[in-house]
Amino acid sequence: MKINTNKLSHWLYLVLFGMTILSALILRPFVSRKKKIIVLYGHKLNSNLKGIYDYSMALKDCSIETYFLTMDPDYFNKLRNKKNILLTSKI
Repeated sequence: MKINTNKLSHWLYLVLFGMTILSALILRPFVSRKKKIIVLYGHKLNSNLKGIYDYSMALKDCSIETYFLTMDPDYFNKLRNKKNILLTSKI
């Protein structure tokens, strides 16, 4: 995402993202999961991301959960019938 330094909302997004990452790093040692989670992010679910996503969905008895994260609500609605598709929330 390109940051527009003139918009206050972009700075707010950066601060919230930084706080999310910081809290995840602090809490990580205290949370144990039997399954590992991989979140793929990109503009579209295509190319290498689609290959990784399809491969991980085809695995049986896998200890890894794979999700695709998008920021585009319209694209999310197109992919809604697929498994493990996430949409970021807006402020």
